[in-house]
Amino acid sequence: MNRIASAALVIALAALALAGYAVLRGPRPVGAADTIAASPTGEAVRAYLLAHPEVIPEAMDVLRGRQATQMIEANRTVIETPYESAWAGNADGDVTLVEFFDFNCPYCRRSHETVKSLLQDDPDLKIVWRQLPVLGPDSERAAYAAILAAEQGKYTAFHDALFAREGRADEAAIRAAATEAGVDLAGVDLGAPSPQAARLFQRNRQLSEALGISGTPAYIVGDTLVQGAVPEKNLRAVIAAARRDG
Repeated sequence: MNRIASAALVIALAALALAGYAVLRGPRPVGAADTIAASPTGEAVRAYLLAHPEVIPEAMDVLRGRQATQMIEANRTVIETPYESAWAGNADGDVTLVEFFDFNCPYCRRSHETVKSLLQDDPDLKIVWRQLPVLGPDSERAAYAAILAAEQGKYTAFHDALFAREGRADEAAIRAAATEAGVDLAGVDLGAPSPQAARLFQRNRQLSEALGISGTPAYIVGDTLVQGAVPEKNLRAVIAAARRDG
């Protein structure tokens, strides 16, 4: 990136920050960004941005990435601590991968095999699953059943059994997967989550919003947020980077 492009990135980030300030605080103060924008350099930057508007989304991505990293660092213990048995792999692993997912998300279903492959190949990896039921009542029922499975020490068996079933994770599929995994759902109204489950859902939603997660699946590895059903090699690269960074 040349010097003008670098300057454009700085100005774009400053403008975004000031725009956020204005929304939260009202009229923004005159500051450094105004001074730079009015200078010859600012004119050059403006011309560059008009000719290359793709720089602004890139700058926004940089800003969102930095904000996610700060959020992860400030809340690492909460993010990486599983609920009961909702985890797999090495309990003392040197890298933890946290997945936010929905049982009715087709991309999560596709990524399930990727996560299983990572677990099989990496003896020092720990996986933590976080329920983020965003696709309707069936997803909430599935998430509640998963929480009950976690409380009974049978989370991974239920997780695998439900993702292995064809079609939507509706109540019939949920109960069949629970039976297969040995999870007791007798007498449980899956449409009425317990207060504990409701609190867990709310906490996961709050975390996802604070992290800027826009859909499922989403992964936290080290200080990095990865969104979407990315190729396995991408996750392996992020895991390796987190391992190098210690």
